[in-house]
Amino acid sequence: TRTDFADRICEMVQAKEANVLEQLKARRDFRDCFLLTCDTTVIGTKADGRLVALGQPTETEWQQTVREWFLNYYAGRTHSVMSCMSLSRVTDSAVQRETSICETRVTMRDDIEPELDWYIASNESPGKAGGYAIQGLASTFVSRLEGSFTNVVGLPLENTLQLLRQARAI
Repeated sequence: TRTDFADRICEMVQAKEANVLEQLKARRDFRDCFLLTCDTTVIGTKADGRLVALGQPTETEWQQTVREWFLNYYAGRTHSVMSCMSLSRVTDSAVQRETSICETRVTMRDDIEPELDWYIASNESPGKAGGYAIQGLASTFVSRLEGSFTNVVGLPLENTLQLLRQARAI
């Protein structure tokens, strides 16, 4: 379910945050600070209706993976991009944390296959959640976006601003 994906991505964010907090606390010059942590995943729907996290394509066979994702999960379909953000105020004695989930629905046009080789040859896919960068060449495939554009880029700025305001960090 979408809730399971949200829970999992928030667990990943908390693990990243814990790692950074350990590093900060090990520093002798550590002072009070705010720590913003975010992770993003792309969620496709299989033919049988089950949801699947697409992650980042592997380094070795990324071209084939991206091709399969575009043909099986994107072409003529709508997928979700989900991010979890955590803003923590870190002091010597405590960590106060606020989290936010952002989900954006992206629909790609059906006729992407003629340009798919061109897109894959651009080498834009490696290191990108879902194997594409909406702010780059992949924007030519998008026919509709519902929600936050910056979420699909990788950091939902609207949610980030809201967290900063709540924490009185700005």
